[in-house]
Amino acid sequence: MNSRLLLLEILISSGVYSLRESSQAEEFAAGTRAIKLKDLDIDSLSAMEICIRLENRFQLSIAPETLLSFEYLDDLMAAIPIDNSDDL
Repeated sequence: MNSRLLLLEILISSGVYSLRESSQAEEFAAGTRAIKLKDLDIDSLSAMEICIRLENRFQLSIAPETLLSFEYLDDLMAAIPIDNSDDL
């Protein structure tokens, strides 16, 4: 699966519903849009859920505060050990 789609799936399933039916999600998945995390209005509960899902999926231990300190989704993607070879 495309790593961008995987990250979007994790975010949406964690309560970031603003991405559900959004053109910005499609553009991010295509690699044509940068999305600022602060623009997603991620609350503390959603941040915790995202961290849990990232840890379960990628064995990546990240604190909610660290997650929310990233400026862009691409910055978060860079911290996740995802095999991006399928994106080429």
